[in-house]
Amino acid sequence: MVIIDGLRVWGFLAPTYPATCGHTAVYAERYDAYFCPVENTWLDTVCGDDACDFCAGRPDKPLTGPLDEPLTSFSQLSQKHAPRGSDDA
Repeated sequence: MVIIDGLRVWGFLAPTYPATCGHTAVYAERYDAYFCPVENTWLDTVCGDDACDFCAGRPDKPLTGPLDEPLTSFSQLSQKHAPRGSDDA
């Protein structure tokens, strides 16, 4: 768990993730995506599947959505969730 300005984020710091914002990225398990906590921007695109449990309810800005609990356990992650990256959309 990571705490950002009092907001609990279920996830972890990801200093080796190639964050384009120039800051340490944070992984948000709830949305299976990385974001920049300083710029409050997602670093991963949505997969485009309307039925995807991770992407369907993802807010425009990471720190405005529910981040303090996981969507599911890692053992139950969706097999159909597309790989992250700017070319996935």
